[in-house]
Amino acid sequence: MSYRVVFSPEAQEQLAELYRYIAEAASPDIAAQYTEAQALPTTLRRPPQRAEIGLSRGVVMYGNLPHNRGQEGKPMPQPFSTARLEARISTDLHSMLKRAAELQGRTMTDFVVAAVQDAAQRAIEQAEILRLTLVDQECFAQALLSPPQPTPALKRAFARHSKLLRAE
Repeated sequence: MSYRVVFSPEAQEQLAELYRYIAEAASPDIAAQYTEAQALPTTLRRPPQRAEIGLSRGVVMYGNLPHNRGQEGKPMPQPFSTARLEARISTDLHSMLKRAAELQGRTMTDFVVAAVQDAAQRAIEQAEILRLTLVDQECFAQALLSPPQPTPALKRAFARHSKLLRAE
């Protein structure tokens, strides 16, 4: 079975940031070679486990090591921070999400995060976009083109505002 790799917007931004960092530190050609190699994996496989690469749980690496410093001693870009989200779902929904993720060649976490992000963006857009009927649009445009005369209360408010600004 072949899989198609789809990067999330965050992953695309991280890849672009990595390209900029390498291009500045080395050259644009090296940056392109490296980031293209990262973006076009030939096979999908699980990452090695700690025991497979000889790390035990007691190993702690910190300090100014060569692998966490860039050229000229600049620190390497740090990964973005994350937060945890948990939800209780039915086994039927879990099975459906798992199948959908497998069909798209993604992990279930990646699939759920992408779906939730899309839903959140749609909800925010729906809340922020004001939709007017044709009559409402005409009324709004007319109010902009020929606003009503200011009322005495509005004139007093403007006077107070101007007085406050002059006092500062």
